[in-house]
Amino acid sequence: MRGTLTSLLSGLFFMLVFAYANAAETEDPEDWYRTSYAPLWNDTPADDVEKILDHYAEEITTHEVDGAVSIDDRRTWLAEPMRDWVAQGWLRAALTALDTRRINASTASFIATWLDHYSDGSTEVSCGWYLADHMDGDWLITAYADTDCP
Repeated sequence: MRGTLTSLLSGLFFMLVFAYANAAETEDPEDWYRTSYAPLWNDTPADDVEKILDHYAEEITTHEVDGAVSIDDRRTWLAEPMRDWVAQGWLRAALTALDTRRINASTASFIATWLDHYSDGSTEVSCGWYLADHMDGDWLITAYADTDCP
């Protein structure tokens, strides 16, 4: 009995050490958002849409202002609307503020403030809430909601 308990405790200890080591190796979500995701929107996002899509899970859950919730595949969710934005004169967006909340080792939320630039020289501030999960070694955006800017 004593040997079995010792083996069990030893195995549990190594599992906990392994889990902690993996959590410690997880890239900081704010660094990921600022250095990997946001820069793709700075210059020519319409040309970089495939790289941007790599930052999203296969499906995105959208929480609408009216309370409706929808789930779309990432291409439908982003690539198709981006074509419409470009047709309306939208060029790019620059991240101007970011509030990150690390929920646990594999989940983080972000409230991002963007400065959108248009072909007529105008700009507009927009804000969004994002949820990202650390899956398969990468942070991936899994949910989105428009939000009022602070």
